[in-house]
Parts: sequence; structure tokens; C-alpha cells
Amino acid sequence: MRVSLNNDVLLEIFKWFVAVDDDGPYKIFFLSKIWRQTVLGHPDLWSYVTVDTSREDWQERIHVAFLLSQSCPLHLRIRYQNKIHPDLFRFHPDFTRVRTITLQTFSNTGLISGLLDLYTNGAVTNIDKIERPPVTDSPFGAVAIIYNIGIVEWLKAQEWLNMNDQEPPMTDSHPFIRGGILPTKARSVFEVFVEDRRRDKYCCNWAANGQWCRRIFWQRSIAVAHAHIHLNYRPFTCHGKCGNEQ
Repeated sequence: MRVSLNNDVLLEIFKWFVAVDDDGPYKIFFLSKIWRQTVLGHPDLWSYVTVDTSREDWQERIHVAFLLSQSCPLHLRIRYQNKIHPDLFRFHPDFTRVRTITLQTFSNTGLISGLLDLYTNGAVTNIDKIERPPVTDSPFGAVAIIYNIGIVEWLKAQEWLNMNDQEPPMTDSHPFIRGGILPTKARSVFEVFVEDRRRDKYCCNWAANGQWCRRIFWQRSIAVAHAHIHLNYRPFTCHGKCGNEQ
């Protein structure tokens, strides 16, 4: 017996399909003339965009999705190894319609590097949510490989650190909080170097030249202050003793 679906039911199935399949709208497009008309007539079916820079046509796919989705909110799935391809930001710098970004990578290194790429290229301004798959390549979690993926270099480029000014307050919009690297209660970006070992023990996970710090502290705030030392960051006021105006 042949069963036909009404248009509303079919559309709901299509919406589910494009949300879970990287090639969803293209597969629908090529299956039949009627389905082709359906997918071309509903911009929201193009709102899920997979960016896989290992594919030769990844730029064309972005262009098609941004065009056919019209004014619909967009949901990016960015698939990469260690770093997001820089051409993504040069090719389509307008992220104002992007509402969620899913980082599909295979390591903590790639995860934090990707968050830095999004942050430094201004792509997180309007983002509601950044999702990430679970990664388990480090026994200590993300903090164990911070030094190797550019966060130290990023910190060294911050004017407040070079001027020994007070660190700007952490907010829920910070990429490390939104990306799940730091908890929402984090008060300092230096907490990425602090491993909570429970029982009121906090370990400094700073690494340089293959050597770990691994000092243990009984308070998180002291461990964070200790992490400052590794970058020679001294956000202290002299109360006028140095003779310079603050």
C-alpha cells in the first residue's frame, strides 16, 4: 500500500533531517522534482551549515547556504583538526545571523584553538551558544595543554597584562565560558592553568619547555595569583610609592 505524507509532515521530517545530516538539503534537492521545489522554497532548510575545509567545495557550500537561507538564523558546524581555516573568516566575515556554532574537532588542542579563532576574528558577538563534542586526549583535561595552543601568546598580547592593569571582569559572553573551557563562576582567565583536585587542593598546570609547574595550593585564589608569576603579571598598585600617577 502506498502512503503519502501531507506537506506539513514532510516539511517537519526535512527540518529534522537537515539538522542531523551534513548534506541534508543537497540530498533532498536531488531526489525528486517536488522535493527540490520544497527545499528551494523553504529558507530554513538551509539554516544548518557544515564547514568542512577538507572538502574542496566548502566555500561554495557556505555561499549557497548563506544565499538560500535568506534571513533565517544560521547554525554552523565547523569541522577541523587543530585550527579553524582562516579563510572561513575572510570568505564570509558576516556572522550576524549565526546563532549557534558546533565545533567538531578531535582534541582539546583543537577545541581551545578554535575558540581563540572565533574570539579573535569577532565571530562570537551574536552567538547564543557554542557547542563542542567530548574530547579525551589529555588525562588532565583542557588545562593540561594550554601552553601548546596559543593561550599564552594571546595573554601576552593583552594590553592590560603588559601594563600590569587589573584583568577585565569575566562575563558569561567570554569564549572560554561559552565554550565550556571555564565554568560560569570563573573570575579570571588564569583559571585555565588551575586544576581542581578536590579536597581543597588546586594544582598549577603551567607548562613550559616540557616542564610542568605542578605546585599545589589550598585556595583557588592563591593558585591563580601564582599563575600570574609565570607571565610576570603583577596587577598591584603601589599606593603612590613609585611616584607615578595612576
